Amino acid sequence: MATGESTQSSDQTATMSSVTPLHDAVCHGNLKKVHELVRSGANLGTRDSLGHTPLMCAVALDYKHIAEFLSKKMSYQDLNVMDNAQRNVLHMMAFLDRPWPQLMQDISSMCPNLLQQTDKTGLRSKDIARRRSRRVYKIIGKLSQS
Repeated sequence: MATGESTQSSDQTATMSSVTPLHDAVCHGNLKKVHELVRSGANLGTRDSLGHTPLMCAVALDYKHIAEFLSKKMSYQDLNVMDNAQRNVLHMMAFLDRPWPQLMQDISSMCPNLLQQTDKTGLRSKDIARRRSRRVYKIIGKLSQS
């Protein structure tokens, strides 16, 4: 392991199965490369072996700046992708305690149905946040009332 590299970050990156150059750029936190790939027409809805889109990978790895960029470029269909556990990007943000209000608002404005989708255990993002993250729960609660 390189000096200064965190074990958590290496472990998360190792578990991410990057199948496209865009997934790879996201997993390495390379915003410049992400910009280039998106500009050249990379498919933002492509899923890796876990069913994660590049946006989901950015959320999982806590790359807010990349997640914000990608979400603004994604179509309704790309944002509606669910992973192999039937989680959408808002489920992931709740589970991983990513209290990013503007990003959550932007995503839920474009795809309000994401707030009501349930994962394979029958939980909505709000239900997950209630159990795992008070900060995310407050944000999702406000979005659900809008």
